[in-house]
Amino acid sequence: MQLAMTETNTTNISTASEGTPSSQVDEKSLLPETEGKKLGVLSRVKRTMSNLALRLMARGEGGQANGDNGGADSENSDGAEKAEETLDDETLQRIEEIEEECDFYTDLLMGYRNSDIINAFIYCEYEKIEKFIPNIREVVASDSRLNPESEETDDRYYDLCYAETTLSRLIQDNIAAFFSEHYERMPKFTDRLRHTMRDMLDSIRSYFDNSYDTHELAVKLMNAERVLPKEIIEDLRDTIINEVARCMKVQWHDFNKCVDWLGSHGFPPEYWPRDAREQKDFPESLRSRILAGDEIEREFFDLEIIDYFVRSTADIHGGDESVLTNPDIVRRSYLIEEYLAGRWPDIAPKVFINGHEDEDSCSALINTIYQIGEANAKKLHEELGITHFGDWSPETLKGTLKLLETGCTESGKPATIIVRGVTGDHNGAASGYRNIKSADTFAVEINHTSDLSDVVAKLERVGVDSNTFDTVVLFGHGSEKHFFMSSYEKIPPNHREWYNKKGMRSLIETLEIDTIILNSCHPLVQEKRFETLTVGNKPQQRRGTAPALSQAFPQIQVISGLDGTVYSGIERTGNMQITTRDNTGGESSMTAVTKNGLTRAHREEVKIHE
Repeated sequence: MQLAMTETNTTNISTASEGTPSSQVDEKSLLPETEGKKLGVLSRVKRTMSNLALRLMARGEGGQANGDNGGADSENSDGAEKAEETLDDETLQRIEEIEEECDFYTDLLMGYRNSDIINAFIYCEYEKIEKFIPNIREVVASDSRLNPESEETDDRYYDLCYAETTLSRLIQDNIAAFFSEHYERMPKFTDRLRHTMRDMLDSIRSYFDNSYDTHELAVKLMNAERVLPKEIIEDLRDTIINEVARCMKVQWHDFNKCVDWLGSHGFPPEYWPRDAREQKDFPESLRSRILAGDEIEREFFDLEIIDYFVRSTADIHGGDESVLTNPDIVRRSYLIEEYLAGRWPDIAPKVFINGHEDEDSCSALINTIYQIGEANAKKLHEELGITHFGDWSPETLKGTLKLLETGCTESGKPATIIVRGVTGDHNGAASGYRNIKSADTFAVEINHTSDLSDVVAKLERVGVDSNTFDTVVLFGHGSEKHFFMSSYEKIPPNHREWYNKKGMRSLIETLEIDTIILNSCHPLVQEKRFETLTVGNKPQQRRGTAPALSQAFPQIQVISGLDGTVYSGIERTGNMQITTRDNTGGESSMTAVTKNGLTRAHREEVKIHE
């Protein structure tokens, strides 16, 4: 096959008789048939001479020892002869051709586009491609994105970018497989490859301001390193790793490919923050990006890595990269937890062990910690149990810190305490509190209501008094039989049980709280004597967690949903919208207020901050 290559450094690869000794016969007098026979003979002679030369080279590798042993008695010599005998004329001819056309084959192996091969593919001239991809016809037949005759293809130019990428990879793999087996017999091609890779590394440094050229070269280096024998590139390996890491930019379309490649070369991404601090051989360009530089850039970088973890632990649906299916949640959680624990080693690892199943929750957590700082995050966790940083706004946590340190709010107005469990939020309902942007908010996460006694003691030490707080939002999951403060504590709807909770009693009585917003399902029990999802304007004696709380602490009013499943959200006004749904699908946005065991209708929006 003869191709006129236009985008690579090539020569005519079909001149097999080049360098043949001149004949004493007048070639002009030869008939075409005679001339063809002569050329065929000369070609066979040339291949035979090449074969003989290679065998002699193999025999000569043993040096004087081979001569002393007479050749026939040498085990190494016999092995070399046997190895050479397996090289048929076709293999030897290909070795010779690659050596003669090393520039052309170097470009192909490095992944440079060749327009002649692409054109041959477009026009289905597969015989011109079989030299580089022997099974090209089978490949096309089995892949509808390459087959212009497929029913799934609109026209023959469908997805040409995919075709070029696929052809380039297959050609690389074919040449690389042959080269890996015979590279010791191709010194010229080997030297050319080494020289080209060094040139590419130099170009990456000189083109660093041109992101397109830099990224293109980085991809070619990764692909070349993937297919070449390790003996060829061993001395360049560390340099290649560092340059690939240096080229890797956030939001670059090959970002994930770089992460994969670096991971396969001894630098798994889940350990990057840790290894950047501890490993001496860690790529310097990547180390500085992780540990130094602008905080905003570090945050963007972390978010891109989280996106990589999300995508690498799921399947892509139908080639649409925006649709992910079958996520491996266990693997994903592990990767994210390891990365974040390495990023913020001073924060207790349990902060990151929350089963982050989606990218949004991880992004919120990362954003919050960056905005409040690692030291403050550590303090909030140790002092107030804050674990779900992504469920709180930075404004809320900054306000919490001020109250914890000074005992007063920035505005001077009374603050609202939000109490939730460290565990037990099985559906992420508490994440809605992130929409509260007021600094007049004090966040607390507990395992048990008894933890509240320590919280109150800390507030008292900084001068909190009866005017500092007026409202408590009590978040948990609930049924008609229990309120679940966390996975470790469930409280029945009994006023004595609630009053005996010393932490709750300390919080309400010491801080002189006057309102509890009970954010839980089934705060009222469905009773036959009352119509579902209704509550009158006149006080009613109802049963449930809300009435039990109000009876345990008669000085407070309890605002809640009704007798059903409760959904809540934070409005732009900062108020809470509580909706109750019954088992028939009916809904009501009315809330109830219960005081001293008597319940009546309240209103449709609940003010968190008065």
